[in-house]
Amino acid sequence: MISLSKSNIYLNQRATDQAAAISLMGEKMVASGLTRPEYVDGLKAREHISSTFLGHGIAIPHGTPETRDAVNKTGVIILQFPQGVDWGDDNRVFLAVGIAARSHEHLKVLSGLSRILDNEVLCRQLAQTQCEEDILNAIEGRVKPVQSDAIVHCYYTVESLQAMKDRAATALGREGYLPTSEAEQLALSETGFMGSHIAMIRTTKTDHTGVAMVSSRSPVIEGDRSIRLMLAVAANDNRHLPVLKEIRQWQHDDHWLSQLDHCTAGELLRAASGQGWPENNQSFCTRQLVIKNIYGLHARPCAVIVSVIKPFNARVEIRSMDNGGNFVNARSLMKLLGLGVSRNTTVEVRPNGPDALNALDALEMAIAQGLGE
Repeated sequence: MISLSKSNIYLNQRATDQAAAISLMGEKMVASGLTRPEYVDGLKAREHISSTFLGHGIAIPHGTPETRDAVNKTGVIILQFPQGVDWGDDNRVFLAVGIAARSHEHLKVLSGLSRILDNEVLCRQLAQTQCEEDILNAIEGRVKPVQSDAIVHCYYTVESLQAMKDRAATALGREGYLPTSEAEQLALSETGFMGSHIAMIRTTKTDHTGVAMVSSRSPVIEGDRSIRLMLAVAANDNRHLPVLKEIRQWQHDDHWLSQLDHCTAGELLRAASGQGWPENNQSFCTRQLVIKNIYGLHARPCAVIVSVIKPFNARVEIRSMDNGGNFVNARSLMKLLGLGVSRNTTVEVRPNGPDALNALDALEMAIAQGLGE
């Protein structure tokens, strides 16, 4: 398994342009023993094929399949450019995460980067930090967002309030917001209520603040209440309060109950952050497909997925069936990378919109043809 360390993080680097930054990355990879010199040609070739810029000032330089034999061992080199580097197409990179890999082990790093890319404020902080530990902690998930789709579970079949509490508390424990023992205690703690349809458990015995959410497929009856949404709150500061304030307002309008019948984790997150519910919830068709790519869904096949569905008037979402995760927007490269899909993983594709079936057929064909590999 890939191991990240501060010794592979280089702060306060300078490069006149993308080519110079790629050359510097190659030098660091060779000096650290990760690759042989010919891998640098693969780094340069990759940028000519498609840009490795992901967004929010982050790029992931990596080689081509033809140069994987020049990798001595899987690893990562991180270069920080506080002044930024012009990466083309009006994109500026402040953090270049160079990947040397012969297998799917680097997917852990890509998953960590997807968490960072979801947080624009954190990206800006990492671009200027003078502490390698900050970057290391962010990639390894030790910097926790108050909300993320990793701690939101939608439309589950649960038969009791305790089952909802268990699932919500377990999500906080699994994602590192709480130690396992504290998550177990939270699941057994007293339940509070917001109106007739929302239940909540909370703890302050944590180093991280987060709000997990679990919605049920059908109402869970608790006395005279009909519960559809469980909140599990871990709080060591006040960052969770705006989320609770927004959710508390829902009890005055039952419109949100119908939204729960089909909403995705992303839609629930956006609503909880005050961005509103989607205007229309339509029925979905789904299809399960197997990813056969040797290295799973790394940058190149993810870029192909984005390209394939781009022409269609449809929202397309994908989730990994192996880990039971939430659906993510298939038009987002960083969301696809965050799935951490390896070879022979089954994914579920869920399109919605006028071109839903055409988009689904096109994506199934692209996956069957190897997603450009």
